[in-house]
Amino acid sequence: MSVTPFNESRPHIEINGIVKSFGGHTVLPDLNLSIAPGEFVVLLGPSGCGKSTLLRLLAGLEEPSAGRIRINQRDITDLPPRSRDVAMVFQSYALYAHLSVADNISFPLRMRNPWYYEIPLISRLMPEARRRKQERRTRAAEVAKAVDLQNLLHRKPRELSGGQRQRVALARAMIHDPSVFLMDEPLSNLDAQLRAQTRAEIIRLHQRLKRTFIYVTHDQIEAMTMGTRVIVMNQGRIQQDGTPDDLYDAPANTFVAGFVGTPAINLLSVKVSAAGLQLGGSPLAGTREWLGSALADLPPDVLLGIRPEYVALGQSGLPGRVDLVERLGTEQVISVVTEGATLRVKLDSERRYQIGNQVFLEFDLSRAHLFRSDSGARIELARQETALGKTA
Repeated sequence: MSVTPFNESRPHIEINGIVKSFGGHTVLPDLNLSIAPGEFVVLLGPSGCGKSTLLRLLAGLEEPSAGRIRINQRDITDLPPRSRDVAMVFQSYALYAHLSVADNISFPLRMRNPWYYEIPLISRLMPEARRRKQERRTRAAEVAKAVDLQNLLHRKPRELSGGQRQRVALARAMIHDPSVFLMDEPLSNLDAQLRAQTRAEIIRLHQRLKRTFIYVTHDQIEAMTMGTRVIVMNQGRIQQDGTPDDLYDAPANTFVAGFVGTPAINLLSVKVSAAGLQLGGSPLAGTREWLGSALADLPPDVLLGIRPEYVALGQSGLPGRVDLVERLGTEQVISVVTEGATLRVKLDSERRYQIGNQVFLEFDLSRAHLFRSDSGARIELARQETALGKTA
């Protein structure tokens, strides 16, 4: 398949001041976003956050209440879907049960032809109709090969597995070589093994086509493994926009911190004193040295965030009791009840723990975060990067 190069000096997609309301309910209050050519952008968030609505606005399936959308510097806000140079892949595949794989793939090209080209007698008498029909077959075979469906062109959708049906939907989106692929939770109907396999196929497809992909999901594993850029949304607003590493290592607020990562981050309500941070009535060792000069500027109450893999069970530290053990093969997740909180700890399975065991928690403070208790915003610590390490 030939690929037309983009002008990479300008944003490929520009969304300016988009507002979308349904009756008296505003789903997207005021959204601005620029996407560069060839990016794989994942819109991540819970159900109802507005991510699918944004995708439908890009596709032309919904009209914005305000704002403009541009693709390649062209204002497409008021254009019908077929004029936008985008293709959408739905969660439900939306295949025609009575058509073969080849006819399903080529259907978008068929719809571009005059209706009378599809009447058998007329099409046989018109050289142009015959030529276009042959072009459709050739093009369908090309894109089917790109997604490894070349041996299934004569089958009907009912004769295919879920992963194969999803590839038919992808091929149908590819048939007219769009500059933008829009994918609305395309893997949610697949089982875990097929989901992982198809996820890898979509990544390879993006690398091969070098097109702009915008992918909607509520599954943070999909987002973190597929996207070159992940946009976390909640209540119609962008919470954070960055690489998967940005979201995981430097979450902008408690919503992002809690939504990204499995198991979820530990968020502890702690008090600030001259001696450092305190959880319940217990001081957290090492926090004064960790915070340094930033300690004096903190509000009296903050949230300490630390991911389960950065908490260890050692010989000293914060005392606690094992409340739950979840064994996951080579790993285990242990819930520990301590003064004022329950923490989850992610460890390998080399040592076995039992419910009721007395343990001590050690924090890798170099991986910890502080957030405001009122707004949930991340607190940037202006301090010397010294004395970082585990609590003792």
